Amino acid sequence: TDALSALQAEGCSTECESDICIKNFAIIQIHHDYCFDDEVPTVLEAEFHDYEGPCAEHNCVIYRKRDPSKPDCPDSVCTTGTTGAGNAAYVGLIADGCASDCSAAS
Repeated sequence: TDALSALQAEGCSTECESDICIKNFAIIQIHHDYCFDDEVPTVLEAEFHDYEGPCAEHNCVIYRKRDPSKPDCPDSVCTTGTTGAGNAAYVGLIADGCASDCSAAS
């Protein structure tokens, strides 16, 4: 919660350009995005979202840690070459115009 206190003191909920804002937003984002909800202090979980908008350009892609209570995803199985399932899906998306607009429901 030291990082959250620094964000509050620096006024980062309205402007997130200082080094202090960028650093401390990264710290709370890592905890918010990586950790399970019950591992993150309630105040951080609630107030993190006050900084998402102003700090959006400093947002990182942070993957959640593996939850041992859930099964692993199955291995991907793709055939190779231009006749494979992955290629067929790609060709279908391009044919449906998804390169410029993915609003179609096909």
